[in-house]
Amino acid sequence: MLYKIFPLLLLPVFGGEYTYGPQLIDNIVVANADLRYSDIHKKMYDDPNHIRNICCYIITSGHQIVSGEGTVIGARIFEGYAKDYDESGAFIKHTIYLPYIINFDKPQEKISFNVANGAIGYLSTGIIYYPKMGSCFGYATSGTMIYKRLKPPDKIHISYKLNIRAKKLGVNELLECMDGEISYSGYFYLKSVKELNIWEGKPGAMYSDEASPNIIQWKFIDPKPSKLSGK
Repeated sequence: MLYKIFPLLLLPVFGGEYTYGPQLIDNIVVANADLRYSDIHKKMYDDPNHIRNICCYIITSGHQIVSGEGTVIGARIFEGYAKDYDESGAFIKHTIYLPYIINFDKPQEKISFNVANGAIGYLSTGIIYYPKMGSCFGYATSGTMIYKRLKPPDKIHISYKLNIRAKKLGVNELLECMDGEISYSGYFYLKSVKELNIWEGKPGAMYSDEASPNIIQWKFIDPKPSKLSGK
């Protein structure tokens, strides 16, 4: 199947399009949560070149989730045949932090993404073993999100649009990381911080631990679990 990735993050496959294997997706919502490196995210939002001080680990570790007083929404997408740890496999991660608890007690609600109020939207993509060879990351500057509460009660449909400012990490001249608007929608599942695995947001021991799902934990949430697009 042929995939084209949204404007922020053309997968580092040198040209923006490539034939990949299965698309594996985990979408999560975590209440009473925070981002482990929220302070670093705030510095990088103001100055993307701050990544020079912390190197490439933030590409995956920037999505780590810890206990806190807000809500974290995460999309974890993997393209490729990582069951054999094929180095061509690539990941996409979205993590949105809102500095308050969403109770999801309404059938439907539209929420504005406001950086001035402390919201953080962090997105990144890369090849699982070679972040220095070519990765992209970016931050949301504004956006909106709509949720619809579904049954069972831990299942929520979320769609969001974010305006992204992107930055390239690495020396690959063929890799392009573009600003733009991304749209994402899918079914998300409520989890606690303690229930998270390394792929979803629990701190991992190595970059590659967080860049690809454990094959035992792989699952398709829905036959067509999410739609990824951009313009």
